[in-house]
Amino acid sequence: GACVALSLAFVSFDVAPHAPIPSVLLLGISYATANALLWASFTDAATSDNLSLAAGILASLLNFGAAAIPGAIALIRASVTSAELADSLALRLLGVCSLSGALFALATA
Repeated sequence: GACVALSLAFVSFDVAPHAPIPSVLLLGISYATANALLWASFTDAATSDNLSLAAGILASLLNFGAAAIPGAIALIRASVTSAELADSLALRLLGVCSLSGALFALATA
C-alpha cells in the first residue's frame, strides 16, 4: 500500500503541479511508511542464518537505485526539449519504479 501511495504522490505532482502541498504530504507519509515497513518486515522475509547477507543485498539494491535514478532523469532531461515534458516523464519514471516495487512485494509475499 505504501509503494502504491508513493506512485500516486509522484503522479499527483505531474497532474496538479500548482497544488503541491497534498502531494508533498502524501509523498512524505508514504515514504516514511514504506521505509518503516520495509525494514520491519525484513526479518520475516529472510532466514536468521541469512539476515546479514540479505541486509547487504537489500542495501546494495537501495544504493543502486539511488545512484541510477538521477542518471535516468538526467538522460530524460537531455533527450527531451520541453522542460515540462521532461519533468512529467521523470515523475512518471519514479511512479513506475514505486509501483513495480509494490508489485514485486506482492509477487514475492
